[in-house]
Amino acid sequence: MLKVHQLAKSFGGQILFNEISWTLGGSDRVGLVGANGSGKSTLLRILLGQIEPDNGTVDRPAAGSMGYLAQNDFTLTSGLEGTPEEEAWSAFPEICDIEKRLDELRRDEGGDAQEEMDLIHRRQILEVDDVTSRISRTLAGLGFRQEEIRRPLHTFSHGWQMRAALARLLLMEPSLLLLDEPTNHLDLESREWLAEFLGAFKGSLVVVSHDRDFLDQTVTRITEILGGGLEDYRGGYSDYEQQKVERHALRWKAYKRQTEEIKRTRDWIARYHAQKRLASRVQSRIRMLEKMERLPSPEAPPPEMKARFPDPSPTPRLICRLTGIKKSYGEKKVLDHLDLELHRGDRLAIVGSNGVGKSTLLRILCGRESIQEGKIHMAPEVSLGLFSHDQIQAWDRSTTVLEMAVHTKPDEATQRLRTLLGAFLFRKDDVDKPIGALSGGERSRLALACLLLKAPNLLVLDEPTNHLDLVSIEALLKALEEYAGTIIFVAHDRYFLKRLATKVAWPLDGRFQIYPGRYEEYLWARRNRPQSFEAGGEEASDPAPVPDEDAGQPGREAAAEAPAPPDPRSEAKQRQRLATRRAKRLKELEGKIQELEERKRRYEEAFARPDFFDDADRSRPYLESHKETVAALEKLFEEWIEIENEEIDEPRDERG
Repeated sequence: MLKVHQLAKSFGGQILFNEISWTLGGSDRVGLVGANGSGKSTLLRILLGQIEPDNGTVDRPAAGSMGYLAQNDFTLTSGLEGTPEEEAWSAFPEICDIEKRLDELRRDEGGDAQEEMDLIHRRQILEVDDVTSRISRTLAGLGFRQEEIRRPLHTFSHGWQMRAALARLLLMEPSLLLLDEPTNHLDLESREWLAEFLGAFKGSLVVVSHDRDFLDQTVTRITEILGGGLEDYRGGYSDYEQQKVERHALRWKAYKRQTEEIKRTRDWIARYHAQKRLASRVQSRIRMLEKMERLPSPEAPPPEMKARFPDPSPTPRLICRLTGIKKSYGEKKVLDHLDLELHRGDRLAIVGSNGVGKSTLLRILCGRESIQEGKIHMAPEVSLGLFSHDQIQAWDRSTTVLEMAVHTKPDEATQRLRTLLGAFLFRKDDVDKPIGALSGGERSRLALACLLLKAPNLLVLDEPTNHLDLVSIEALLKALEEYAGTIIFVAHDRYFLKRLATKVAWPLDGRFQIYPGRYEEYLWARRNRPQSFEAGGEEASDPAPVPDEDAGQPGREAAAEAPAPPDPRSEAKQRQRLATRRAKRLKELEGKIQELEERKRRYEEAFARPDFFDDADRSRPYLESHKETVAALEKLFEEWIEIENEEIDEPRDERG
C-alpha cells in the first residue's frame, strides 16, 4: 500500500497540492483526472520519488517495484540504436545475461560444460520460451509488425519509440504501474489491446488519460485533482461524471441551507436580544453560532474553454474530389488509386491502424504533401483550416501566444484577439507566454483558437484531442457539433468518434472505403458483416458518520399537547394551573430543543467531513433528515417564544 500524508507542492507561486492525504491499495486501479496544469504528471513523479514535495510524506511499500511511463521524456533502456525487440527483452535482464553468457560459452571450444548446463537449467526455470511468446504478443498488440521489430529505434517516430518503452514496462509487470497519457500515440486497435492487457494486470495502476472510454475500460476509481486537493469517486469516468454532479448538488444544498439557517439565527438574536426573559435562549443561540462548523462554499468548477466556430461561408454540394491518388515512400506504397469525395456538411472520420495513410491523406488534401499520380479537385469557394501536431511542432518557440494570434489574423483588433484567447483559457499575462513555454494541451488550445480566427468552411483535423484535457475535449466537441461547415478528421478517441462522425472511411488495399453512417453503426456492421470489411482491421467492437437511528423522524414528539378546558370554579386556580402547565411545557420544549440542537450539530459535523458526500445515495437521506430537524427545531422555538411571551394574569377561554 502507498500512502500520501499532508503533502504540499507549489510551482512558481501556484499551489498544486495543499496538504493532501491519499491512499493507494495493492490492487487499486485509479484514473487520475484534472484540468491541464492541475498537477497530474507532478503527482505521478512525486509518487515515484523523482520530485520532492515541499511538505508531507509519501510512504512507499518496502517490497515490490514501480514502473513509470512519462508523457514525453520516457526512457529507452536499449537506446535509440536498439530495436523494439531488444527494448522488450530488456525487461528480463537475467535472461539477457544468460543468453549472452551461453553465446560466449558456445563460441569458446574450451568453455565450462558444467556452467553451460547450469545456465540451460536456469533458462528452463525462467521459462524463456514463454517469455519469447509474451514479447511477441506485446509488440504485436502495440502495433509493431514482425518485419519492424528488428529495425533501429532511431528510424521510428517519437510515438513508436514510446510504444517500445511501453512494451518493456508492461512486460516488467511491476507491482505499481504509473502511466502518463499512454494512449496519446496509440491507434484504436492498440488502445483496445492495451485496455484488455491492463484489465488483466495484477498490480495496482494509476493512469492519466484524456480518453474517457479507455478510463471506463481500465479503472475502478477516479481521483480528481481540483483546487489543490484530491477527491475520490467509485467506478470509471462515466460514473465519476454522474457522481460529481450529484455530489456538487448535495454540497450546494447543504451549504445553502446552513447559510439560510445562520441568517435566521442572527435575525432571531437581533429581534430578541433586548428581552430579559429570553436572555438565556439568546445566549444559547449565540454560542450555537460560535460553535457551528461552517461548511465551505462548494468548489467552483475550473474555467472551461469556450469555443464557437463562426458560421462558415457557403460552398457547393461537392467540396472536393480525389481521383486515382497514388502515394509511396520509397518501397512502401501508402495510397494506391484512391478515390474519395467530400460533400457539404460531411463529418468524415478517417480510421485505421497507424501507417495506413490517414495523416498522409489529410496532408495531401491540404496541399502539404505531393502525390505521384492522380487528380485533386477542390471547389474554389472552399476555405480550408488545418489542425495538425506537425504544424504545431513547426511553430517558432519564441513567438508569444498573442503574436501567434496577430500573425493568424493581422487585421483583427488586439482587444478582440485577447478576448478570443481568453475564451481558450489564455488570460491576462498568459498571452505573453512564448510558445516554447506552453504545455502540449496549451499548444493544442492555441492551434484551435487560430483555426477559429481563420473562419474556414472546411475543417481538416488530425488527432485534435491529443493533449487536451477531458473538459476541453467536451468543449471542442460541442463547438464542432454546432459547426455548420464540413469536417474531415483523424481521431483515436472512441467517444470523440461516436459523438462527431456521420461517415466513416476505413483502409482497404491502399484505398479508403466509405461507410455512410455514424461510428457506432460502422462498428456494428464490422461485427455483424465482417465479409464487407478487410480482414484484421479495427475491432468492431464507510465515509460518512451515522447519526442516531431515529434521526429520520426528528420532532415527532414536538406537537404541543391540547390544553385542558379552563376551570370555571376559580380564576386564581385557573391561573395557577395554566402557569404550572406553562412551566412544564417550557421545560419539555427546552429539553426537546436541546436534543434537536445536539442532533443538528452531529449532522453538521458529518457534513463538514471531506468524504461525507462521496456516496450520494448514503448522504442524501441525512440531508433530508437534517432539513426535517431544522424545521422541527424552528417550530419548537416558535412555540417556546409564544409561550414565554404569554401573559397569564387574565384567564383564557380555551373552549374556542
